[in-house]
Amino acid sequence: MENILLISEDQELSIFLQGVFNKFSQQKYALEWVQDYAAGLGAASSGQFDGVLVDHAIGQGAGLRFIEQASEAQLSIPFILLRESGLDELDFEALEKGAADSIERALLTPARLEKALSYALAYHRGRHRWEAPMRKMVPRQQDGRQADLAENAIREAQKKAEWMARFPDENPNPVMRVTGAGKVLYTNKASTVVSGWRGAGGQGLADPLVRILSRAMSLGTEVLEDVQFGEKTYSISVMPNLNEGYANLYWREVTERVKMERALQQSEERFRIALDNIPIIVCTLDRDLRINWIYNARLITQEIVLGRRFDDFLNSFGNHQAESMLNSVIDQGQSQRGEIDLLVNGQKCHFLFNLEPLHDAQHAIIGLTASMLDITALRSLQAEKVQHLAHIEIQRRLIRQREMERLQIARNLHDGPFQTLNAANISLIDTIAMEEHSQHIERMQWVQLIFDQQIQEFREFIQELRPPALVSFGLEASIRSHLQHFKTLYPAIELSCDLMNDGKILPEETRLSLYRIYQEAMINAGRHASAGKIEVTLTVDDQQVTLQVFDNGIGFDVPEYWADLALSDHLGLISMRERSEMMDGSLEIQSQPGKGTLMRISVPLERN
Repeated sequence: MENILLISEDQELSIFLQGVFNKFSQQKYALEWVQDYAAGLGAASSGQFDGVLVDHAIGQGAGLRFIEQASEAQLSIPFILLRESGLDELDFEALEKGAADSIERALLTPARLEKALSYALAYHRGRHRWEAPMRKMVPRQQDGRQADLAENAIREAQKKAEWMARFPDENPNPVMRVTGAGKVLYTNKASTVVSGWRGAGGQGLADPLVRILSRAMSLGTEVLEDVQFGEKTYSISVMPNLNEGYANLYWREVTERVKMERALQQSEERFRIALDNIPIIVCTLDRDLRINWIYNARLITQEIVLGRRFDDFLNSFGNHQAESMLNSVIDQGQSQRGEIDLLVNGQKCHFLFNLEPLHDAQHAIIGLTASMLDITALRSLQAEKVQHLAHIEIQRRLIRQREMERLQIARNLHDGPFQTLNAANISLIDTIAMEEHSQHIERMQWVQLIFDQQIQEFREFIQELRPPALVSFGLEASIRSHLQHFKTLYPAIELSCDLMNDGKILPEETRLSLYRIYQEAMINAGRHASAGKIEVTLTVDDQQVTLQVFDNGIGFDVPEYWADLALSDHLGLISMRERSEMMDGSLEIQSQPGKGTLMRISVPLERN
């Protein structure tokens, strides 16, 4: 691992360069940052670093002076100057003062910086390998043995020349030299594998290399571009030499890197799409709790928040409780999770707040990530659900009370007026038996017939008030029993039914409510609809129970709003609606004048 030192007072530059380093094709460089001139000089002299990046703006433009001072101190590491745009004259001055390279900050791409570091480190190490034997030659010159010195120097030069001659062909990556017009002057062996060229001069480059070469020769500077040949992708650097009229092409296979980049881009795109469709804010903070990256801040603000303290950012939305959670993550490295409230555009919003520490390679805490998921709608739905459940519970208790009241009324009618009326009827029958005048007998028999009719109506009314005795055995059994009785009351109405056996799938309270809805529909069809036919259907599946009653009677106009039913005296339908809501069911009434009426209720099994 190559340790690189950055000397700059600009924190944003440090963050930016860390991101650039993370995108290098080979992760062999580690970046460390110091903020001032003196600390930088001390760090550069420590022997812990292999190269130094110097911000020209440090100490109000003292970057060149720093490099000069480091060179005078004979620090054995290469320096690269990072300068602002529009100061091209500093490039030559930097090289004169000992810098290995000078790069404009606006042109700091991962490929450009990685290449500059690679060249600077390689050149520096190569130079020192040559300087060492030369220093050893000086004493021999002082001894007067110039002939031996010259001979040794020639042999070393020959060996170096042979080594340099072998270097291109030993390079596993393609290397080419071409004219400015694109004619091949030289290729190494690796180029043959890629292009099929044998190194013969005069061959022309194929697209897209011609386009890249033309651009480099036109700009007079290096052009770096990825090009695909067959199934492989190469990063091709075209270095023009305008004075000599040629350009060198340096190839490096980056197939796996490109695949990884594409996979990363696809992953990032999926992640972005996911984030765009989720009301969540994600950001990263440094140890001082300052925001250095944020996504989806537009959910709560349009202001620029980079560089702002995160706790101050939250305070501006009325939250003052998050600071202790943030400090706990930084000081103790513990994840934190909870809920916070923010006042956004005058409205109270709820967020699920999650904090996770960020560590460097040495597991030291360098900051944290924060995410805020907007759960305002969820909390609103939960509140509505609580209200809905409370409403259902109230309805359930009211209906239970209503059933008790119906039962009590039925008992009171049976034990009071019904018994009295029945006793009077029996007494009248006895009186008729003892009466001798036929005229009186005929009149009393007419009165006794009225008594019988009223007693029967009382009996029917009491039976309707009481819960059916068979409801405990299932809804199907109760409906069949009622249909038989209904036929005796309305013999002219044709009845048909298709009833599945429900057994005891539903609680007795739910079965009773469904029976009451069925009973109300049958009463309406028998008494008010002038129906000639009634069809009853009961279906049961894994999800729900559905009860349906259809009559071919006169029908009616169904109001658009249920509240209008009460105004039009359809109180029975209101009762059906209330019982349906209590079971979390869905009630449907379809009717038109002259086209009959369909009542359908579906009740989910899961909630009943």
